[in-house]
Amino acid sequence: MFAKPVYIPDESVAAKPSAVAWLDARREKAVAAFPGFPSQNVEQWKYTNVKPLLAVVAEGRPNQGDISTAAGLLDALPAGPRVVFVNGHYHTALSDVPAISGLSVEPLSKSLDGLEPYLGVLSAADEKNGFVSASLAQAEDGFVIRADADAEVSLPIVIAHIHTGGAQAERTFTRSIIVLGESAKLEVIELAVGVPEAQYAAIGTTEIFIADHAELRHTLIQQDSAKGAEVLTRYLTQGKESQYHGLVFTTGAKVNRVETHALLTGEKAHTGVHTVQLLRDERHSDSTTRVTHDTTEATSQQHCRMILDDNARGVFQGKTIVSRDAQKTDGQQLNKNLLLSRTAWVNTKPELEIYADDVKCSHGATTGELDAHSLFYLESRGIDKASARRLLVEAFAEDAITEAGVSEEIKDHLRARVADWMHHG
Repeated sequence: MFAKPVYIPDESVAAKPSAVAWLDARREKAVAAFPGFPSQNVEQWKYTNVKPLLAVVAEGRPNQGDISTAAGLLDALPAGPRVVFVNGHYHTALSDVPAISGLSVEPLSKSLDGLEPYLGVLSAADEKNGFVSASLAQAEDGFVIRADADAEVSLPIVIAHIHTGGAQAERTFTRSIIVLGESAKLEVIELAVGVPEAQYAAIGTTEIFIADHAELRHTLIQQDSAKGAEVLTRYLTQGKESQYHGLVFTTGAKVNRVETHALLTGEKAHTGVHTVQLLRDERHSDSTTRVTHDTTEATSQQHCRMILDDNARGVFQGKTIVSRDAQKTDGQQLNKNLLLSRTAWVNTKPELEIYADDVKCSHGATTGELDAHSLFYLESRGIDKASARRLLVEAFAEDAITEAGVSEEIKDHLRARVADWMHHG
């Protein structure tokens, strides 16, 4: 009997020429390292089947199409510098990037100068991730944000990825970079929107460099279509006393996975990776996080909350690695799941790998239904059952939104999305 393949080959992944020597060399290297796309026989992918994603991948690209539905969603986001991509291409008419002292916000296609020390550097250690290799080899665009030392930007930077679909499935590869200089402070909001019924496979990689004492608040809001598929991989490295506050808020897709790799190399650095999944129908979402403590007195949080209905499936895979010299590490993992249906599924896999002896690390996972006593209490106060369920679900999501450390304006925006999700259930 032949063994099942670990990687699924794709002959169409080739290096896209760029006319920039160092970039072409890295694209060729990525193709050489490309092992194929992972099957469920790869341990890190055993809960997520990428075959539906590969099924919607097709050669060619659709036209930009009617973006009025998705464009309307941009109005609900905070004002500020805005970079918009439609079907993987930078869209000039929808973008608005005013000049801000100490800040550069550009599409990758227009800002390759000075990127050689960054592009593909953090992801190079993960060559077996076929999605990462393919995104470098094939990327047509992405965003580049650079904040100078001591820059403190008052407005959030808004990045929007809009997928409209078309006569044939859309295939999008993007690479993005965020660089914060020493003591810089910045908030970035990413929005990924799939027009209803759009078929697409969006594959992207973002590399984040946070210098000493710098702080990044990074929120990703995903509103993919039920026929869409998205795999995003983020790598970040942090210097001394730096902070990363990350939140992923997703309503899932046919296949959805957000993978975050954080490397803490500076003393007293802090990483927070928070996830809220609101899933129903047949949607699937996978939150995979890996935080490596490589220095002393650093702290991390990997918190994921899932709310699942119908036949939805949620995945949390969290791993904390503490190196031998990373004494006084404080690493926390927590996964809490709320099932609104007996046919919804959760796969959870928290892990600790510790080589130091003076640490404080924990992990835990809980899965359950709405509390019957709480429902009864609210109904006994004259609140109808539907409203009582909505209040309890909103309270469950509120904890994750609050602890992620995002701005009050974004909190209000996400609360409205939770309420809308419950209303349309």
